[in-house]
Amino acid sequence: MDINKSTKRKYKEIEYDYENFYDTPSNQIEDAEIEKLLKKSLIDHHYTTKTILAGNQFEVELYPAFSKKDIDKFKPKKRPSKKNQKNLNEKNARKRFVRLINNNFNENDFVIHLTYTNENLPPTEKEAHRKVVNYLRRINYARKKIGLDNAKYVFVTEFDKDKKIRVHHHLIIEGGLEREKMKKLWTDGKRTRVEELEPDEFGLAGLANYLAKDPKGKKRWTPSKNLKQPVERKSYTSFSKRKIRNMIAEDSLISTYMNSNYKSKQYLDHEIRYNQINHMYYIYVRMKVRDRPRIERRNIWYMKVKLTRSMLEDYLDEFIDEEMMDEKASSTYNKYHKVISKFIDYFNKEDISKKDMIAYKNELVNKFSTKTVNNYVIIINKFIKFVELHELGDFDPTKAKKHVSEYRLKTIKEQEKTSIENVIKPIEYKRMLKRAKSNGDMETYMIMKVLAYTGIRVSELQSFTVESVKESKSKKYVKIYNKGKEREVPMRGDLRRELLAYANDNKIKSGTFFPSKRKPGHMICERTIEKRIMKLCGECRGIEKTKAHPHSFRHMFSIQYLSQNGNSAELAKILGHSDIKTTEIYANTSKEEKKKNMEKIKY
Repeated sequence: MDINKSTKRKYKEIEYDYENFYDTPSNQIEDAEIEKLLKKSLIDHHYTTKTILAGNQFEVELYPAFSKKDIDKFKPKKRPSKKNQKNLNEKNARKRFVRLINNNFNENDFVIHLTYTNENLPPTEKEAHRKVVNYLRRINYARKKIGLDNAKYVFVTEFDKDKKIRVHHHLIIEGGLEREKMKKLWTDGKRTRVEELEPDEFGLAGLANYLAKDPKGKKRWTPSKNLKQPVERKSYTSFSKRKIRNMIAEDSLISTYMNSNYKSKQYLDHEIRYNQINHMYYIYVRMKVRDRPRIERRNIWYMKVKLTRSMLEDYLDEFIDEEMMDEKASSTYNKYHKVISKFIDYFNKEDISKKDMIAYKNELVNKFSTKTVNNYVIIINKFIKFVELHELGDFDPTKAKKHVSEYRLKTIKEQEKTSIENVIKPIEYKRMLKRAKSNGDMETYMIMKVLAYTGIRVSELQSFTVESVKESKSKKYVKIYNKGKEREVPMRGDLRRELLAYANDNKIKSGTFFPSKRKPGHMICERTIEKRIMKLCGECRGIEKTKAHPHSFRHMFSIQYLSQNGNSAELAKILGHSDIKTTEIYANTSKEEKKKNMEKIKY
């Protein structure tokens, strides 16, 4: 989930079940009363914007966020009744179910209604479940024979003995097989219906709500493991208090604000609720991704698109959503958003030419290093390509590689890097360890040890959990997951024992060794680690500030590994390098060592 961290720290917001707090629809309150209530805010707060993208459906939830000390002021003194809590749980479960359906299925897929003949009627719910699972196995076997992957599906089992409702199932399943084929594969009933899904402007919400309803009796839904979860993001700056007040006072403004803020989406409807205890409003909006006209053409590679500022603004959120769906790390798509936003803000006119883009690149050259400029250029080129292909109505990740834009910026050629500079030395590392220990900062002490003895990236520290380190006693390694890849990092026995002793002393029984105090269950943020290392470097005189970063320990590990007769191929696997040329840099001497060697030359 994408979160603006600096704003979150400012408000020190805590997570809470905001749907448990509102109770009255705004249309039941008189206009004059609304004006009074808007002035009645008892507690300092800001509004959080939560967006959920599920297929072509886009939801926006606006709710007040409070500090921990304030939230207790308006918590209901009595716990909600079992009936109210059940209704809330059902409502939330139904929302999740609808979003899951919209995110994974469309008009190319099917809903199958499965019934039983009297002789095949299962005596128990468990037996009925087993029959559906066997049916799905037959479907997947048939798909495999024609080269298709296992189908995505969700099925619901429904029956009620009191109302004499026989056991039957509703199955939403991915297309690929012919309808008649899927119908024949169900052998326990004769009234099997296979229907094509028919999304409306709200996607498949109608069907999903019908299947998720909870009648008296038993009803369960079972999803396949290959379903993709909806993309959720949070922002603390999308809508100001003033805009929220305007929307509540005049709800016709909601559609205007939403269409303006999310230009690639189209407003559908909204709901406003009021809370009698904290005098706050909660706004829920439904939108959909706009349909883009498909352009008929023979060869799009030679067709041109004229870029405009508004066009780039329209596609920004869609581009970020695409990167999120591609399972990019949150730090990656957050960086993309920041770079592209700066790029768009640079232009103060509507039409954008190649000359304008070159002028922007020249500004970057004057401000940043070559590496940073090239990084900006690569991100901008990727975004421009995305925009052009969507405008041509033919976006496909495989075609994106072939497409060449006339707006494409060239990266700056750098001299090939032959060595790593500003690497922390073992003697400096030992001084920093000693200093951290004397300061009583055992957490930073252990972090530096793990980085120095494993060569992992600081973001990969989250893979070092109590469970994975305990397993390493028998497996001799810890599995690291990063950048969509898995690798095995050997685990030293002395480091494993020291980590487990540290966990025992600090009563850490599971999860990460370095938990965040603000976000239970999560590791402390990388920026915090970087600040601590920088502070230690400052306290240890003689250590250059350029070495004060977590990645410096990775460089030190690599150089020490090769100096102990390790080879580059082995090191590349440990470090997770896909190109061995990157690893071979560590075998080369630094500029400082080259200078010393040159000074030794005598004639």
